[in-house]
Amino acid sequence: MLGITLLAVPTIVYGGLTVLGIVTSGAAGLPAGLTLTPLQLTLFRAMHAHAGVLVILSLVLQILADHVALPGAWVWGARVAAPLAPVSIAAGFAGLAFAPGPRILLYTGAALVTYATVTIGIGLLRSRAGGREALDPGGRRRSAAPSRFKRAAPPVPEPGGLDVQPTLAKEGTTSCPRQRPRPPDCSASVATRTVAPRAFA
Repeated sequence: MLGITLLAVPTIVYGGLTVLGIVTSGAAGLPAGLTLTPLQLTLFRAMHAHAGVLVILSLVLQILADHVALPGAWVWGARVAAPLAPVSIAAGFAGLAFAPGPRILLYTGAALVTYATVTIGIGLLRSRAGGREALDPGGRRRSAAPSRFKRAAPPVPEPGGLDVQPTLAKEGTTSCPRQRPRPPDCSASVATRTVAPRAFA
């Protein structure tokens, strides 16, 4: 959704240049092909301003949606509503400048942005309350990624005056001390730590 929302930015730039051309009678911006009344010009300005602010809000909501604790259907509903709101509101302002019918688009856009912000806000509050974890798209709680390391056991004295020092190591490395000959009970097949021999003082 972030990429789709960013694709709307050039349309906002185009609308701003068009409004600038109308305001300055073609002295700046794109050539003005319309003659607008003061009310129409005000609605065009509102269209451009709301589109820019709501697109920025949509980008922020897409990022915040990754940290909410809500079922997947609610989260994706908010993700879709966030970028649709600026489109609907901008179209409503532009259409209202010429006819009263498109005002329904303004109300639709207002409902979409309200739904997106309230849903994401509640999801963030739920994720912070009591240390709750976020939910995946299927509504299940996300579990922490398993650690690739295991903490070794406390030092165990070995025969022959060697002290096995535990360290953090990846699974599958040998736990046998580097001595010759190796103890008979030493197995290099499965281990959870790497050891290094050190003589007792």
